Amino acid sequence: MPTQNHNGPPFSNPTEVSCRPQVHAWPHRRPNIALRLLALTGLLALLPWQATYAYIDPSSAGPIYQLVLPVLVAIASLFAAFRRYLKRAWRRFVSAVASLVRGADSAANRDSPD
Repeated sequence: MPTQNHNGPPFSNPTEVSCRPQVHAWPHRRPNIALRLLALTGLLALLPWQATYAYIDPSSAGPIYQLVLPVLVAIASLFAAFRRYLKRAWRRFVSAVASLVRGADSAANRDSPD
């Protein structure tokens, strides 16, 4: 019966090592987010501020939206298609390697005298 390793899948041999990194509670060094946010706020406060006098017509957002949205949809579609292509290619590669390894194992088992 396989034993359950708390860091990964069950192993038939408890001495096997998991490929997953070990998770330790200490000594994690997390960046101090509050300090970074305070530094960024202080940096922005030191920038030279100037008054801007501009008016954007509310109806001008329509053409911008009609131009930008199809481009974003096309980019997302290309990303999804490319991701599916890579996923299929990886599965084919893994199955080819697995069949080669299984073939070598079965050939070695056939040749070994019992």
